[in-house]
Amino acid sequence: MHSPNGRQMKLEKPGTAAYVIDRPAFDRFLASRLSENAANVEIRLKSAIDAFTVLDDRVIVKSGGNAFESSALLGCDGSNSLVRRQLQQRPKETMNGIIAVTEGSRAERESGFVEMWFDKEWTDGFLWKIPRGSRVEYGMLGTAAKFDQLKRFFGLSKASGRLERYGGIVPLGPPKTYSSRVLLVGDAACQVKPWSGGGVIYSLTAAEIAARVLKEAKDANDFSESFLKQYEHGSEGWKKAFGGRIRAGMMGRALFKRMNNTQLNLAMRGMGRARFLMNKLDMDYFVK
Repeated sequence: MHSPNGRQMKLEKPGTAAYVIDRPAFDRFLASRLSENAANVEIRLKSAIDAFTVLDDRVIVKSGGNAFESSALLGCDGSNSLVRRQLQQRPKETMNGIIAVTEGSRAERESGFVEMWFDKEWTDGFLWKIPRGSRVEYGMLGTAAKFDQLKRFFGLSKASGRLERYGGIVPLGPPKTYSSRVLLVGDAACQVKPWSGGGVIYSLTAAEIAARVLKEAKDANDFSESFLKQYEHGSEGWKKAFGGRIRAGMMGRALFKRMNNTQLNLAMRGMGRARFLMNKLDMDYFVK
């Protein structure tokens, strides 16, 4: 971890601290599993949802000139979710997450460490570098993160080799995630870690909870808002599973946004003196 004044703090965990996921490959894997195990699944890659209507006994979804009917609708349509917008819900904050992947230097590929930089002159989030086998990932999270900033910070140029670019909106701060016959899951529900912008574990956890609640709704023939409320607020709802960690992360995010570089330097100096506590930090659950 690099502070604005260049001070470094090294954290080493005895076990695996995190996995680096190839998201396009991961998405393809999930789609293949879905099509293999569900005979009534139809995957459409080019048809976006145009609108949906909730009736007393069903939901009608319009997409690509077609209309589909179902007992319920799961809004898993990402950070710019149309389902969430039609429910008139919005995140507390949005950030840009951008990644550039290239060959990098041999030292970077073999470093064995994830590096993170915190500097308010560059971003109100952070920058990172991750060795990925034969390649290196350079990333930036921030309200106004842009690829030209990322390239300037890491000195990436044509000489660095071909850059693979990825980017997306990161929604922070979940809104209401349920309504009559409708549930929001994943980025659409802003079920994202405020301290890192990640959300795969939270999304999969929420999906499992949503599946259980919808099965119970089907068995009871009750898809009302009051019944589906348990998805968010029930004793086994997603807020019970990880909502407290998101709430604590949003408080930390609010504090971080108010800090300047001088305060960041002091904070990281203090963190360095409490390294044994820092080693308890977990990428998904904040503190274990």
